[in-house]
Amino acid sequence: MKRALPWIIALAGLLLLTGAMAWATRSLVALERTQQRMAAEATFQERARLALWRMESIAASLLMEESARSPEQYHADSPPPPSPAGRMRLHFELDPSGQIRSPQVESGSLTVPNEPARRLQELRAHLDQEPDRWTRLRQESAAPGGAAPVSSALPPPRPAQGESALRRSSSGRVSPDQAPPALAEAPSALAGELVQKDVALRQKTAALALVGVPQAFSDGKAKTDALLPRLDSPPPLASVSPVPAAAARAAPPVVRLPAAAATITAFRARWVGEALLLTRGVTRDGASWIQGAWIDWPQLRLALLASVADLFPAASLEAAPDSSGGGTDLLASLPLRFRPGRLELPAPPFWSPLKLSLAAAWGCVLVASAAVALVLRGMMALSERRATFVSAVTHELRSPLATFKLYAEMLADGLVRDPAKRQAYLETLSAEADRLGHLVENVLSYSRLERGRAARGRAVITWGELLRRAEPRLHQRAAQAGASLTVSSEGLAEDFSLATDPAAVEQILFNLVDNACKYGRRADAPARLELVLTADKKALRIALRDYGPGLTRAEARPLFRPFHKSARAAAHSSPGVGLGLSLCRRLARDLGGSLEIDYGWPQGACFVLRLPT
Repeated sequence: MKRALPWIIALAGLLLLTGAMAWATRSLVALERTQQRMAAEATFQERARLALWRMESIAASLLMEESARSPEQYHADSPPPPSPAGRMRLHFELDPSGQIRSPQVESGSLTVPNEPARRLQELRAHLDQEPDRWTRLRQESAAPGGAAPVSSALPPPRPAQGESALRRSSSGRVSPDQAPPALAEAPSALAGELVQKDVALRQKTAALALVGVPQAFSDGKAKTDALLPRLDSPPPLASVSPVPAAAARAAPPVVRLPAAAATITAFRARWVGEALLLTRGVTRDGASWIQGAWIDWPQLRLALLASVADLFPAASLEAAPDSSGGGTDLLASLPLRFRPGRLELPAPPFWSPLKLSLAAAWGCVLVASAAVALVLRGMMALSERRATFVSAVTHELRSPLATFKLYAEMLADGLVRDPAKRQAYLETLSAEADRLGHLVENVLSYSRLERGRAARGRAVITWGELLRRAEPRLHQRAAQAGASLTVSSEGLAEDFSLATDPAAVEQILFNLVDNACKYGRRADAPARLELVLTADKKALRIALRDYGPGLTRAEARPLFRPFHKSARAAAHSSPGVGLGLSLCRRLARDLGGSLEIDYGWPQGACFVLRLPT
């Protein structure tokens, strides 16, 4: 339970940290998605506003051009006004008697098969579908939704064909509208020009007021009114000098002076059936006219959609009659509803800065968790090795110390009087001293390696000299265990040399022989050891073979771990703390070589030490 408690605490902390990170990640990703969705909606709304502004610009220019036209241009006997960019199918006028005429259609030519006449008949067909349409249209044109009417001086309606154009008053004086054509057109050219400019200026002022142009643009009207106070009533014709007939015929036509003030309302767009009309009301002396233009809706729709094709490729326009209600998708100038359609915005990149930061945070959490786990595992392993080391070393030290104490007391008290026994006791004390020294030497060497201290100085030495230094100690250890040790070399020259630490190599070989003496014998035969030296171009190969029970891979795996043998295991096997093979491998690596097990040796166990040349 004590060993599991640190892991339980670490796991609980890791779960809390992971849960907090998961909650934060989910919240931040949801917030980022909300921001991306809001940004997409804002982009959509901004494009929609820009699209409406573009279409409003086109529609406002259309209304301005129509509002700038003089009312006389809608009379049936006037020249047909030009259509702006070909977007008007027909201009028309409805007189007080209910007759509809068009300046594009000459009087009496309705039966002639031409395009304007056909369009006029088609317009009448649209209007005839609703019998009360003209009544409502007249009422709507007279009161255009709160738009301020524009007062203007207009000429009286022209007499119908066949009616006498010359009338005389009871006083015998000829009035302007009763004068012959030559006399009626004879007033001063300057007065006619001023009147014509005044009428045009008033119509342009009304159009600018309709589209929201500031009032400063209408200052010209006031200046014109100041110039015309004396022209409100025409001078008597008696004061005008007679004009010769030839000169009268050659004189250019002049606009008639206004006989009465009229009220002109602003243009309004409305749907009549499937026809989109621009209409305005003209009122004078209680009589009302309706003047307007029939918009070429298919062509206008194409122009409007072409202006926003870069913003909304799948956009469409729908008719929005007055009963369709309001909305932010309606055009202000024309009764049209804008349908943006589906807009494919570019998808945001998956690895946004926020996600990259979260991924880095998760990576740090994982690395920190792995580091904590490794540190905890290392600490637990170190604690376990420390306990094992203390237990094993204590057991290994107890035996020689007990032997030392017992034999020393017996020799001191004179209990051993036989010289042969005294010699045997002394040899036992020497062997236990060597055993204790070997243990202390291994522990000190392992401690130096753990602290990272470098190996002792290296020297260039031949294999013969190296073997002669280590061989006496190896034979002595084999003799103490009752084993035989043979040393042989295969194809090695006498001058074969290597740069190494002879003391470290001797310690490695002694540990290998010591282990073989302990574990490399069979119960029915003494231990038999072979030390074989071979070499190649890169390394000197020293193999120690025994003829014992051998090692399997599973048994050999823990042998190179330090202090793998506990006190209990040492009590039931040969003495030792399980440090020899681990120390040998560490020393071999420190020398630049290696120590491995050769599983191909069939007679027992074979350890191979490779040292670089």
